[in-house]
Amino acid sequence: MAGALCPIGRSRSSVTVPGLVVTVLVLVLVSGADGQPCPTQCSCTGTTVDCHGQGLRSVPRNIPRNAERL
Repeated sequence: MAGALCPIGRSRSSVTVPGLVVTVLVLVLVSGADGQPCPTQCSCTGTTVDCHGQGLRSVPRNIPRNAERL
């Protein structure tokens, strides 16, 4: 019967605090450091906004302020 029950206060979850922190940091970096929105028809990675092949006739709205390359 040893190991059949979890001791009180202990969890069998594999989520760790450092793992959670890394996940949040990655999500923040992917979405942009300033949390700026990305144009819906484009993809944003870091300081690059990629609208290639979309057949745009005008500059899209919501370009992040930290964009360095369009």
